[in-house]
Amino acid sequence: MEEVGPQLAKYIAHTGIATRREAAAFVKAGKIKVNGQVVLEPFYIVQASDVVTLNGKVISPIVANAYFLINKPKDTATTPKEGVIELVSLVAKKTTEKVQSLDELCETDLGLCIVTNDEALIERWQTKRTIKSVYEIELTPFFDNTKKKDLPASIRVLASDDLARIRIETPMSPLDIRETYTNLGYSVDKMDRIQLGAITKKDLPRGWNRPLTEKEEIFIRHFS
Repeated sequence: MEEVGPQLAKYIAHTGIATRREAAAFVKAGKIKVNGQVVLEPFYIVQASDVVTLNGKVISPIVANAYFLINKPKDTATTPKEGVIELVSLVAKKTTEKVQSLDELCETDLGLCIVTNDEALIERWQTKRTIKSVYEIELTPFFDNTKKKDLPASIRVLASDDLARIRIETPMSPLDIRETYTNLGYSVDKMDRIQLGAITKKDLPRGWNRPLTEKEEIFIRHFS
């Protein structure tokens, strides 16, 4: 079933080129085409696949970027998976934008995640991430401090006094971290991102979320 979209006059108004009343006048004057055909009905429902033009120029609504910080709980998925709660569903009541997680994490992974509809940021984050995150990791067997030298230079061990749990700082993705420790002979039993750049879990219990502050948005967009 095709998703219901906005009315044509509303769609045009959201491009910023006209008020809704002016947009309706454009439609009735025959200035608007949908998929190459003139549409004279302002209440026409625009579908996601439709191409709308005004005087031959493609127009589309201005999309406001949304950024949410989630303290990811266990048994949630960052990509759609049957029978598993999707991470982005936790912010469904707070935004109508189609957001996705910056990272791909395992269902059992915990901690800070950002979901957004900022496609440019998502692409940069997934291809050339530079922001470092801090993780608490539990391994089987316990971490052997003599193996620090075998870790890539991009992983810095911050604390490993508690042999059952280590704390690391790295710009690597969660999946790459898991692969690194697996290749060294460890099983990653638990991974919790407790800090993402300068952003911490302060006042954000497990499973809760909040919009990024303006300062955090600027940090994530300009230093990723």
